[in-house]
Amino acid sequence: MAGQLDRLLALNLDNVTLGIIPFGVPLKLTPISDFLMLDDRAIVETPGGEIHVGDAESAGYAEDFGTLMGEALTGPEARRLIAGAAAGLRA
Repeated sequence: MAGQLDRLLALNLDNVTLGIIPFGVPLKLTPISDFLMLDDRAIVETPGGEIHVGDAESAGYAEDFGTLMGEALTGPEARRLIAGAAAGLRA
């Protein structure tokens, strides 16, 4: 796992926002399934694959995504969290 964290730190994320919700942060919502937002389209992960949802349903996932990103650390704060986790694994 430390190697994976190191790879995250090495990534050039100019066109990607990586958000990490730290342990212990109370969430305003808990998603019932994993999902991925690509621009304004949602892809829902299922045990058997993935579902590309329609525009109307994607809007709900986009709202949930915004709520979760409001709790997440990004940029330098996320990098510090990743570096701290990697250091903890090495200790």
